[in-house]
Amino acid sequence: MAKKRNKNAMIAMAVAALLVAALSITMVVKNGKAAEETPEASYTLPVASNGAVTTLDYSDYDIESVSDVYDSDLQSEIYEQLTALKEQTKATVADPLLVSNPYLTNNNSIYVNFTTTKEIESVSYQVKTTGIPDFSETLVNSGTAKDFESQLIGLIAGQENTVTLTVTYTDGTTEESSFDYTPVTSNSGLGTQLDVTTYDNATELSNGLFALIGDSTLANRVIALVDNEGYVRNEIPLVNYNSMRLSFDDEDNMVFAISNYSLVKMNKLGQVTAKYYVKDDGYILHHDYALDEEGNIIALATSIEAKEEADYVEDRVIKIDAATGAVTEIADFAKLLPDLYDKATGKVVSTAEKGARDIVHINTIQYINDDELILSSRETSSIMKLTDVSTEPKIGTIISDSDFWEGIDTNGATLLQKDGDFTSQFGQHSVTYEVGADDEHYTLYMFNNNSAVMDSRTDLDMTPYLEAGAGTTDLDSTDNSYYYEYEVDEEAGTYKLVKEFAVPYSTFISSVQKLGTNYLVDSGQVATFTEYDEEGNPIATYTTTGEEKFLYRVYKYEFSGYYFE
Repeated sequence: MAKKRNKNAMIAMAVAALLVAALSITMVVKNGKAAEETPEASYTLPVASNGAVTTLDYSDYDIESVSDVYDSDLQSEIYEQLTALKEQTKATVADPLLVSNPYLTNNNSIYVNFTTTKEIESVSYQVKTTGIPDFSETLVNSGTAKDFESQLIGLIAGQENTVTLTVTYTDGTTEESSFDYTPVTSNSGLGTQLDVTTYDNATELSNGLFALIGDSTLANRVIALVDNEGYVRNEIPLVNYNSMRLSFDDEDNMVFAISNYSLVKMNKLGQVTAKYYVKDDGYILHHDYALDEEGNIIALATSIEAKEEADYVEDRVIKIDAATGAVTEIADFAKLLPDLYDKATGKVVSTAEKGARDIVHINTIQYINDDELILSSRETSSIMKLTDVSTEPKIGTIISDSDFWEGIDTNGATLLQKDGDFTSQFGQHSVTYEVGADDEHYTLYMFNNNSAVMDSRTDLDMTPYLEAGAGTTDLDSTDNSYYYEYEVDEEAGTYKLVKEFAVPYSTFISSVQKLGTNYLVDSGQVATFTEYDEEGNPIATYTTTGEEKFLYRVYKYEFSGYYFE
């Protein structure tokens, strides 16, 4: 918790702050609990490098860690201080208000504000850094047509950046201003640029920034946003664990996890407007989550009680109410598949959860509607559809090699059959749902790890698969993993492999994403991600530069309506 020591420094701004107090954030923190228990590295505050860019006064607060940054009281005080500064400054295009990373949530960012006498059509900007390609975008406006307010990202940490703002008015005229700024050097350990390999491929890379999520080898955890040339353009600090994905609600807030107990909602200016804490409700977050139509969070979780009493992990689905933070349990796989839990008696020996009973290991969730979810179960090499979610959840269908379920009561779930001669997925991750002609016809694509490691199934003989070359139990294999894409026909009770191509092997973790006609594939265990063309040929490959490699997910976002127009 960031503890306030002295309010005297705020008195001069109190009157202005009162005018905006009604607009300050509502922070959802279960039972008032905001601090995280996991030890973490210290947090480095932004420092102004010249007269053009200023920093807020954080001297009244004990900001020592990333947990402090995401404290509700601190975020509210920053909001009031920044708003008061804006009211006092009355900035113009020629002399804008520039504040370095005011909310401390976007390390390579600057808050920009100015007023005009004419209506603004757009505000574009260009970042120039010696020896590095220019970065250009159009800013999203969180203010009004004559009172511009935005968060500018894309600067290179630790280096001098020259930023040029170009304001275009509705009458067609333009106005420019420039400034220099050197953000604080990053302490994440990621560096300025990833290793990049390009190929003789005429296909262009897709637009957007790669979001590197869950690099557990970093000195300090961050979500890093990386451009197509491999340069780190922003870092969002995390407390611990991995966020796994970024989601956006109907109000253009970005939702992501900051720790294994908390998720947050962050607005376009970098202000945390809500925080959700699940430990007091008896859960640990893991892997993935999705937003429903009302913006509620459907998340994968571990029951703290079940872990302590029976060693069960990563087998619950919970719902977090976006407005209140209330947590309810949707599914408990020990109840959905009791026969599997009786037969899968092995304990984890291959991953960090050593000694646990990881019976299903749900690693991906896809929201279809309030009554249907798609879930990926790595430990059973199965993709399951959860139905009747709003009433009495049950497993409707399972996509998996039938041998994995031989002799196990699926509790009414239908095991879909292969349409064609192919090997089903092994240890898959990042399963993604695409709508089809109707509810019974749809597409699923995934990272097929081709990993036959199943610590819980000591009763299952994997030898026939290994001898046939399908899957491997070698944690350091040099074999291939695959991009897999299925057409699912529930009416016929089948699934069909319609696209595949080989990618670098990863026993665990990893992700895939369609980007128009391109494909983004993260082979997480070797911390390498590649963008491929429509035929599965590589366009560019990116590799983190540290000695150790472990990158959970990489997705690409254009950030339209959030950072950029």
